[in-house]
Amino acid sequence: MDVVTALGNTVNLNEEENKIFLIVKESVEYLLENKGVDWTKTVFERIGQLGLQKNYQVLSTIHNKEWLFDMVWCTRKDASLKSVELILESELSHRSNTQYGLAGLVSDFEKLLVGNAELRVMICCNEGNSDYPANIHRVIDVFEKSMASFITESSIRVLLIVIDDYTSGDVVPHILTSRSIFQLA
Repeated sequence: MDVVTALGNTVNLNEEENKIFLIVKESVEYLLENKGVDWTKTVFERIGQLGLQKNYQVLSTIHNKEWLFDMVWCTRKDASLKSVELILESELSHRSNTQYGLAGLVSDFEKLLVGNAELRVMICCNEGNSDYPANIHRVIDVFEKSMASFITESSIRVLLIVIDDYTSGDVVPHILTSRSIFQLA
């Protein structure tokens, strides 16, 4: 499904990616209207609800417990892990912590590169409170460089959602893909 972003480019999202993007976009609209509401909790409740509707076990700080990633959708057979459908990293709460910065975002993003799930999602805010939309492009560029340097045996696709929480309220989806070493040869 083609989505025209607030930056004017077109991103092709699959059905699940589009559902998550729309949940984040609707959540941000709600959060901007309702100051003081916890961003991470709101976004996690809504994405978690989608996972529960699909009969996945949802693990996050607000669903049972966090396990390996900020959010995981998985299935179990008896007590054993059967599959992991979604892994998600989110940095919405470190906004005021300037020590965290882009390096901290990359550290969380790299977890998605080594994780094993069909649906991988990174949600974060733009870099800095001025220079829109260049501040969103800087975040995308950092993740693209991280993805490009990662060597893997299989292709990876990550849905990156960058939120401009300072000026426009725009929610910008971006797809990051890598090629496997077999595709590079």
